[in-house]
Amino acid sequence: MKKFKQVKYILRDKANYTDKESLIKYLKSHRAIGACPGTFKDPYTGESIKGNTIYSDNTYEWRDDLVYLVDKYELIIDEEFLLHCKIK
Repeated sequence: MKKFKQVKYILRDKANYTDKESLIKYLKSHRAIGACPGTFKDPYTGESIKGNTIYSDNTYEWRDDLVYLVDKYELIIDEEFLLHCKIK
C-alpha cells in the first residue's frame, strides 16, 4: 500500500495563499481513496459536520474537513503542498 504525505495546516493564523477558490477546486477535484462513517467537528464551533472522506492526488492525502476549513476559515497550509498544487 502506498504511503501518502499528509497535508499539514495551522488553524490559528491568517492564510498564506490568496487564491482560495483554486485551492478548494484542487482539493475537490481529486479521487476519494477512503471513507469512514461519521462526522467531524468544527474546531471553532464544535458543530458536527457531515463527511469523512479521504482524498489523494497520488502524492498527498487529505480529509474533506480540510476543504471545509479552507472554505470557512483562514488557515495556513503547508508551503510544500501549495507549491505542489501550484496555488499562490
